Amino acid sequence: MKKSLAHQPLLRALCFIIAFFSFSTIASQVSDNNSGFADAIHFPDSTTPPLKLTGQTIRKKYLLDIYRIAHYSDIDFEEASSLNVYQHILTEPANKQISLIFQRSLSAKQIQNALTKGVKFNCEGDEEELVAPDLEKFRQAIKQDVAKNDKFSLRWTKEGHLLAFFQNELVGTFDSPLLARLLWSMWFGEKAIVQRKELIIKLNDANSSTQ
Repeated sequence: MKKSLAHQPLLRALCFIIAFFSFSTIASQVSDNNSGFADAIHFPDSTTPPLKLTGQTIRKKYLLDIYRIAHYSDIDFEEASSLNVYQHILTEPANKQISLIFQRSLSAKQIQNALTKGVKFNCEGDEEELVAPDLEKFRQAIKQDVAKNDKFSLRWTKEGHLLAFFQNELVGTFDSPLLARLLWSMWFGEKAIVQRKELIIKLNDANSSTQ
């Protein structure tokens, strides 16, 4: 048992390196419609399954459009039909991506504060204390002000790693499944800040077509 435990850090590091090189590459996200979001995200690595669009919606605040948001995943659509799909997205190990297209100019500080507030709002018990170090690193990775139509993406790998991209360039990597889940909870949790049903509409369409 001691030998197994001693090798855990090495195994975790190896898994992170594999996930990093698989998912930090620039993926093909050519828009197939007027929304600016592709129907799927394809990776140069042919062994990595594409991420399928599950839905999209708009984040509004005070009647203003803040950003358009799309969600992608490689989860089994048919399997998700028999489960609470929101809980499935938040807990099932899978490769997922949140893509944002900003609809107005925002400062880096505004984005930092909004995401930090959203993470803390979804914490339960001692999660806020546990996530604090990784949340601060995440905040520091958001350095750029954004203009209308700028893009920001978060990729959550099935190994539990979180990657952040701005304008399709990698700006941060985080070995924190907790931070990833809390970020996703902003859009898929019980206190979602968007119409979360719009983010799974493609899942519903897929399930309807199989019934």
